[in-house]
Amino acid sequence: TNWKMPKKPYRLKLVEKKDLLGMGNDKSWVLQTNYLDQTMIHTAIAFYLGSISKLDYTPKSQFVELMLNGRYNGTYQLIEKLKISKNRVNVGDNGFLLEIDHNHTEDDVIFSVENLVCPVNIKEPDDIVVGDERYEYIKQYITDFDTALFSDNFSDSSKGYSKYIDVESFVDWYVIEELLGNCDAELWTSCYMH
Repeated sequence: TNWKMPKKPYRLKLVEKKDLLGMGNDKSWVLQTNYLDQTMIHTAIAFYLGSISKLDYTPKSQFVELMLNGRYNGTYQLIEKLKISKNRVNVGDNGFLLEIDHNHTEDDVIFSVENLVCPVNIKEPDDIVVGDERYEYIKQYITDFDTALFSDNFSDSSKGYSKYIDVESFVDWYVIEELLGNCDAELWTSCYMH
């Protein structure tokens, strides 16, 4: 959504890992505009609340003033790029990073489930292809979760949705999104899970 705005966001990939503004060594960063948030604090507040919650990972960020090709571009928020990594989304060797993603492209590896309007995009690992064993595994897992959530036994501890997710972290995520009025939290886009 932000790419369609007059003030453009940027993804940075450094040649080597650098510790930017005390946020840890990595090559991958994002410069977010917060263009639709004139206060420029909603994302920062969400990240702060996430950092004190039961969420496994919340990106670190710092506000910066951006000069690009000698021209002042304004205030941006430098954010850790979401990715599987020991210091970011740590899912071990067999985990997945998924996004509910209305804005997916034809190059993305996606699948749909019955009760989601938007597809699920497998962001990482990035070597998964449609139909391979890992693709089928995660597609079935999310499909089983979706089926359990909308079943008559949704609250049953052995047959319901709770066996598929970390309920406490989901509740924290949902409360944070509701407090800040994030329209993407309606499972439209930019809703990540692992």
